[in-house]
Amino acid sequence: MGSMVSAYFLADHGKIKEKTRIFAFCFVGLALFSLIVNITQHYNFAAMGENLTKRIRERMLSKILTFEIGWFDQDENSSGAVCSRLAKDANTVCIYYAHFLIIAQ
Repeated sequence: MGSMVSAYFLADHGKIKEKTRIFAFCFVGLALFSLIVNITQHYNFAAMGENLTKRIRERMLSKILTFEIGWFDQDENSSGAVCSRLAKDANTVCIYYAHFLIIAQ
């Protein structure tokens, strides 16, 4: 940053334009690099979240299927309630995990 500011104090106008052009290309390059890294990071977070949600739903369903038949006869354990729980709880865990990853950065 110091060399960028010092470029404006050069005596030759041509050198000022040359240095300014170099710094402008550096900033454009950094912006493109940052864009690519951010897109890659967000894509990977989304993929990790989907995989985590899938694993949690599969484990929850496999655990629910081991329960006795009488458990499913209760009103709070109807098929709709179980499906809702599978959808909602797995997403909640995924959201908390994503927030944890973002904060950990």
